[in-house]
Amino acid sequence: MSGGTIITKQNRCLQSFKKAGATSPKTARSLKKLHIVPDSVFYKMEKAEVFVKAEEDKYYMNEERAEHFIVKRARNARLLLGVVVFAVVTVYLVKGWI
Repeated sequence: MSGGTIITKQNRCLQSFKKAGATSPKTARSLKKLHIVPDSVFYKMEKAEVFVKAEEDKYYMNEERAEHFIVKRARNARLLLGVVVFAVVTVYLVKGWI
């Protein structure tokens, strides 16, 4: 699964919870009502405590953890971009010196 696909799935999950107002244990909803089929992307976000199981089949989004997740995701993307730029510049400089 490509990075873009993963981010798209993550965003769809986040939007589904927010749109349904499932942001507390009291307002938790079933994944079926949220039109979410749990997959590895969902389970990773659950493990990061973005999605919290409130009852047997109901979940809610922890907004604080969701914000942290988004910030961390952006930081990781910037870091990856920096590494790629560094690698390209290094290869360019090395080839120029040979």
